[in-house]
Amino acid sequence: MANVLLWADNPEIREVLGKKGHKLFNFTDKESALECIRSQKLELALVEVDRPAGLEVMQELRQLSPDLRLLMITGAPDLSCLRQAIRLGVQEILFTPLDPAELESKVAKVAKATKRNLKEALAL
Repeated sequence: MANVLLWADNPEIREVLGKKGHKLFNFTDKESALECIRSQKLELALVEVDRPAGLEVMQELRQLSPDLRLLMITGAPDLSCLRQAIRLGVQEILFTPLDPAELESKVAKVAKATKRNLKEALAL
């Protein structure tokens, strides 16, 4: 199971991942989220880019923790947002409304990937 930073306003995410045993760190303000990445050993982050400062949070998480695995959640991404996410090394993109099975599957896949085999595990 993984330690997961959540920048998402969706109780279903907490319910689905909590049942699978992931330790969740959910934040609504940027400074607390960034402090968490400095003080905790986190494997991955789910960032809802449609929330205020979503892409900004993702950029700062990447700067603070280059090995952090990123998953992006969005309802209606624009091309600019997708390009920026790819540049930041997002491993998976989830679209809302979320399918609980897809959420669980993608989080499990990314959580199991190591830095060495990340590209192979994600079939990139």
